[in-house]
Amino acid sequence: MVVGVCRFALILAAWTLACRTEVPEPDSVRHAFVRYMALVANGDYEGVFGLLIPEARDRIAKTHANIRRCKDLIERHYPEVLRAQALADLGPPDVRNAPTPARFFAALISTGGRPTLSIGDRLRSQIRRITRSDMGTHIVTTFAGERFEWMEGGDGRFYYVPDANASERIQNDYLASVQKLQAVQSAVKSFERAR
Repeated sequence: MVVGVCRFALILAAWTLACRTEVPEPDSVRHAFVRYMALVANGDYEGVFGLLIPEARDRIAKTHANIRRCKDLIERHYPEVLRAQALADLGPPDVRNAPTPARFFAALISTGGRPTLSIGDRLRSQIRRITRSDMGTHIVTTFAGERFEWMEGGDGRFYYVPDANASERIQNDYLASVQKLQAVQSAVKSFERAR
């Protein structure tokens, strides 16, 4: 009897953990929001990247490509005495060495400190209402009063629209990466002329 109860308890615990880690596909606003919150709670920012609107993902991918190009040029063409500092100027190793845009995004987020969902954050993760904006997007308002904007994609999925501050940061990071790439390319030309 005790063995049966223990076995049942283990099965129940495994089932509970399995249910807790499953997140729904973002095929509705509600599911997309639940998925987003679960990914953030687990620190899965590569997964969060996949929920961003395509324009944001594209801009982040271009930033990533510029940083990767800078890193390649620095490693191949900079004098050894300048190389370490030039690489450090591109960001921490996990940012500049990220193999994919999703990993790059995750590295950027994690360097800013991982947000956690504590018990006090439960109000933040609970949907109070879902409304439609004049622009046709969907606004999820939580019991904490936070608003999350979602846009329906042409693929039956819903995507997170970063707020104005996050959008500005994405744009500024992109512009900074363009400037860095131009500076690195200019430095490489100078090094080649000096040879």
